[in-house]
Amino acid sequence: MGAAMYFGASPANATPVTDGLALWLDASDASTMTLVDSTVNEWRDKNGSAAKMTRDNGAPTVVASGIGGLPTVHFTNGSSMGD
Repeated sequence: MGAAMYFGASPANATPVTDGLALWLDASDASTMTLVDSTVNEWRDKNGSAAKMTRDNGAPTVVASGIGGLPTVHFTNGSSMGD
C-alpha cells in the first residue's frame, strides 16, 4: 500500500491560527475548491490572497467524513498539487 496524506478541518472546539499564514487550505469549505466529482482540481487560499493549488498528478479527493469525522482531502502516493 502506498503512502497517503490527509489534510482536514480543525476540530470544532479548536481555534484556527490565522495570523502570518502564507496559505490557508480548509477541507471543510467546499467554496474554496473546484471539484470534478470528488477530485480536487483547484484549492484556493482562504486567507484572502490570490494563492491557489492546482492538481498536478493523480486525483486528490474529498472525503466527506475523514479524519475525526471531518471533511478531508486525501492524497495517494501518486497525487499532488502545486502552485
